Amino acid sequence: MKKLLEKMKNSPYVYWHPKENLPNIQKHHKLLPGLIEIYQCCNGFDLFDSGDYHFPIFFSKSEEFIPFNDFYYEKEMLEEAKEEEDYETWISHDWYVLADIDNGNRIAIDLNPARYGYCYLANWETYHMEGYMPIIAKSVQEFIERCLENEDDYFYWEKEDFKSHGDAFD
Repeated sequence: MKKLLEKMKNSPYVYWHPKENLPNIQKHHKLLPGLIEIYQCCNGFDLFDSGDYHFPIFFSKSEEFIPFNDFYYEKEMLEEAKEEEDYETWISHDWYVLADIDNGNRIAIDLNPARYGYCYLANWETYHMEGYMPIIAKSVQEFIERCLENEDDYFYWEKEDFKSHGDAFD
């Protein structure tokens, strides 16, 4: 991760937000070492925000690195689900907002030990639907590297030749 961060520091496509604190996560989760390294360097960053060649990707600031369900569901709906159902068995219970991809969609990162670091495309219309949550990277480092390597006007996971690592519900 250190080499990748050095490469990013020298890239004209990366804007670093001033360093602040590590994200606050739920007690039963552990922050990935790669995420710790990133947040020790900066408080999130923006990729390709100039609009010239790429769609921008806004890596979550520490205060935006929140449980994905807290972001996606209305507070009342989520509280009701927590009371009526075994919320902790929801697969998305372990997901956090990793990035905003500027079109109303987000990238979720999984902090469950069985899927530690997996990154999912979280589309507003298909969020939490089996078969519609592709695994676009198996680590935060893979996600960032693939974003930086992409030289088209599309996100790498939107290209015809993209092969996902499966689906979040596999």
